[in-house]
Amino acid sequence: MLFRSFSCWGNACMPTVLIADAAAALRRMLRSILEVRDYAVIEAESGEHAMDSLYQQTESTIVLLDSALTVANKSVVETLSATAHLIDRHTFIIMHTRFDHPTISHFPAAFHLEKPFTVDALQHAITLAGALLA
Repeated sequence: MLFRSFSCWGNACMPTVLIADAAAALRRMLRSILEVRDYAVIEAESGEHAMDSLYQQTESTIVLLDSALTVANKSVVETLSATAHLIDRHTFIIMHTRFDHPTISHFPAAFHLEKPFTVDALQHAITLAGALLA
């Protein structure tokens, strides 16, 4: 079993956030919002990179995942559903999409943000995810 840790600042400990989105500008904006709030942030520009980063994580991880990403010509949702057994209870998926998307019931937790979303909605989702991972 891998040891899971949180990024800690003072008394506050927060999971790492993996931002998986093809849009570099959105990744930069989300990174700046989250780093100001003391989250450790990892970026992935493709579905493949996101899955590789997720499988290599040894910390509790919140994944902000664009549902439009693909992995080997499959939607990232299909890939995650097929590999859910490899994703442990220390991972929380937050899908962000422009479309209604079916809930991912295979994961320990999942939340959906519809684009465009506000900073408050993002903060709410991240705070909820962090509380569930603690």
